[in-house]
Amino acid sequence: ASAVGVSQEIKDSFVEQIAGRLERRFYYKDSMIVKKGANATEMYFIYAGMAEVYLDHPDASEESKIPPVARLKKGIFFGEAALLTEDPAQAKRNAWIRANCDMEVYALSSDDLKGALQAHPVMETLFNAEKHKREEQRKAHQERFDNGGGNFRRGFKVRLRTLGTKEKLAGLVTSELT
Repeated sequence: ASAVGVSQEIKDSFVEQIAGRLERRFYYKDSMIVKKGANATEMYFIYAGMAEVYLDHPDASEESKIPPVARLKKGIFFGEAALLTEDPAQAKRNAWIRANCDMEVYALSSDDLKGALQAHPVMETLFNAEKHKREEQRKAHQERFDNGGGNFRRGFKVRLRTLGTKEKLAGLVTSELT
């Protein structure tokens, strides 16, 4: 078992359940992958490319624009926070995410994520801990900007190890949560 008490068997079972449910997607440079305030229906795993996370619209005027909260690279997952809400009506995106280059991602639907988490409740605890950590980082970033300071180029990142096949990508999702 890992430090947080998640056995390898549970992690492997969770990964096995989501691996076959991932859907491959492509986004061109400057595509808006996630739009703040939109209904959330899936989360994403970056297989290739890079994106930036913004608290305000990336095309806002320079004087009012908050710099990106984070740069998301190969091996990072995102979009899970809105899927973890208790009330599906509240499942709204909390940031803008734009592709910095052509990207390949794998999407996991809300229903598939919830089914896997229902079958593996300890994994839900880990995802919720990551959600809380990211919320705190977003708040701190906003406060630093509001107060005129801070390093805006650093943000939240959840890195998975090296990526390979679709199944390996899914498998690595849990490695960084433990």
